[in-house]
Amino acid sequence: MKIIQRVGYYLGGVAIGIVLLAFFLKGKMGDSSMEFAYFPEARVLKSLRHMPFTLSAKAQQNTLSKEIDSTVLSNFYKTASVDFSKSNPRKSDCFKEYILNGNMKSEEVQMHLSLNPCDSLVHIEDIIIVH
Repeated sequence: MKIIQRVGYYLGGVAIGIVLLAFFLKGKMGDSSMEFAYFPEARVLKSLRHMPFTLSAKAQQNTLSKEIDSTVLSNFYKTASVDFSKSNPRKSDCFKEYILNGNMKSEEVQMHLSLNPCDSLVHIEDIIIVH
């Protein structure tokens, strides 16, 4: 077998492998469960996106006054950044506090969250609109 034939078979096999890999990864990437969260901020935001949340009375009052609904809050998790200098992620095993900064409805927002991984619940303590 000549070297040209070997290279041809090799490239044909690689092309078939790439097509199959793209087919399988396309199905995985279409599902929202596949995310590449390697850094601490990405891991925190990913866990916040996948947990249901509750609002404190103070946060609920702020959301009503600014007409913020649950979809706006869910989208906030996608663009927010975690302020680890003000957060307390090691408060206890089942209780963590995070401060998120970002933009919500074209206003700068700071959100105080308490995260309870044991109950799989996020409690939003306060939403502060920073002017």
